Amino acid sequence: GDYLIREERGSNIYFDFFEEAYNFACEKGYARMPKNEETDYMEVIKRAHRSVPGGCRYNTGRLLMVLRKRLVPVRVPIEEEEPLRLIMDEEGS
Repeated sequence: GDYLIREERGSNIYFDFFEEAYNFACEKGYARMPKNEETDYMEVIKRAHRSVPGGCRYNTGRLLMVLRKRLVPVRVPIEEEEPLRLIMDEEGS
Protein backbone atom coordinates (compact mmCIF):
# COMPACT_ATOMS: atom_id res chain seq x y z
CA GLY A 1 0.00 0.00 0.00
CA ASP A 2 0.97 3.58 -0.63
CA TYR A 3 -0.64 5.18 2.41
CA LEU A 4 0.48 4.45 5.95
CA ILE A 5 -1.42 4.89 9.20
CA ARG A 6 0.77 4.53 12.27
CA GLU A 7 -1.42 3.51 15.17
CA GLU A 8 -1.00 4.46 18.82
CA ARG A 9 0.60 1.19 19.82
CA GLY A 10 3.20 1.27 17.08
CA SER A 11 1.59 -0.96 14.47
CA ASN A 12 1.56 0.20 10.86
CA ILE A 13 -1.41 -0.28 8.55
CA TYR A 14 -1.00 0.26 4.83
CA PHE A 15 -3.73 1.23 2.36
CA ASP A 16 -3.75 1.36 -1.43
CA PHE A 17 -6.04 4.38 -1.58
CA PHE A 18 -5.96 7.62 0.37
CA GLU A 19 -9.73 7.54 0.93
CA GLU A 20 -9.48 4.15 2.66
CA ALA A 21 -6.72 5.36 4.97
CA TYR A 22 -8.58 8.57 5.82
CA ASN A 23 -11.87 6.77 6.48
CA PHE A 24 -10.09 4.24 8.71
CA ALA A 25 -8.56 7.06 10.78
CA CYS A 26 -11.90 8.88 11.05
CA GLU A 27 -13.60 5.70 12.28
CA LYS A 28 -10.98 5.51 15.05
CA GLY A 29 -11.91 9.04 16.17
CA TYR A 30 -9.11 11.03 14.54
CA ALA A 31 -9.58 14.38 12.82
CA ARG A 32 -7.25 16.70 10.96
CA MET A 33 -5.20 19.12 13.04
CA PRO A 34 -5.78 22.84 12.57
CA LYS A 35 -3.54 24.13 9.75
CA ASN A 36 -1.16 26.10 11.98
CA GLU A 37 -0.58 23.11 14.32
CA GLU A 38 -0.16 20.76 11.37
CA THR A 39 2.45 23.05 9.78
CA ASP A 40 4.40 23.25 13.06
CA TYR A 41 4.29 19.46 13.47
CA MET A 42 5.49 18.86 9.89
CA GLU A 43 8.35 21.33 10.38
CA VAL A 44 9.49 19.52 13.55
CA ILE A 45 9.51 16.18 11.67
CA LYS A 46 11.49 17.68 8.76
CA ARG A 47 13.99 19.21 11.19
CA ALA A 48 14.41 15.87 12.95
CA HIS A 49 15.10 14.11 9.62
CA ARG A 50 17.66 16.77 8.61
CA SER A 51 19.47 16.36 11.94
CA VAL A 52 20.45 12.73 11.20
CA PRO A 53 24.11 12.66 10.05
CA GLY A 54 24.27 11.16 6.55
CA GLY A 55 20.49 11.31 6.22
CA CYS A 56 17.83 8.86 7.27
CA ARG A 57 18.50 5.19 6.53
CA TYR A 58 14.92 4.57 5.50
CA ASN A 59 12.50 6.13 3.08
CA THR A 60 10.76 8.83 5.11
CA GLY A 61 8.03 9.22 2.52
CA ARG A 62 5.99 12.37 2.31
CA LEU A 63 3.86 13.48 5.22
CA LEU A 64 0.49 14.47 3.73
CA MET A 65 -1.45 15.46 6.82
CA VAL A 66 -1.41 15.06 10.56
CA LEU A 67 -4.43 13.77 12.44
CA ARG A 68 -5.10 13.96 16.14
CA LYS A 69 -7.53 12.41 18.55
CA ARG A 70 -9.15 14.50 21.22
CA LEU A 71 -9.20 13.00 24.66
CA VAL A 72 -12.73 12.53 25.88
CA PRO A 73 -13.31 12.51 29.62
CA VAL A 74 -14.59 9.17 30.84
CA ARG A 75 -17.30 9.02 33.47
CA VAL A 76 -16.25 7.02 36.47
CA PRO A 77 -19.16 5.35 38.24
CA ILE A 78 -19.50 6.47 41.84
CA GLU A 79 -20.78 4.04 44.41
CA GLU A 80 -24.44 4.69 44.96
CA GLU A 81 -25.29 6.21 48.27
CA GLU A 82 -28.52 5.77 50.11
CA PRO A 83 -31.31 7.38 48.06
CA LEU A 84 -32.26 10.90 49.06
CA ARG A 85 -35.49 11.13 50.97
CA LEU A 86 -37.99 13.89 50.74
CA ILE A 87 -38.95 15.77 53.89
CA MET A 88 -42.47 14.40 53.54
CA ASP A 89 -41.10 10.82 53.67
CA GLU A 90 -39.29 11.47 56.94
CA GLU A 91 -42.42 12.82 58.60
CA GLY A 92 -44.39 9.81 57.52
CA SER A 93 -46.72 11.78 55.26
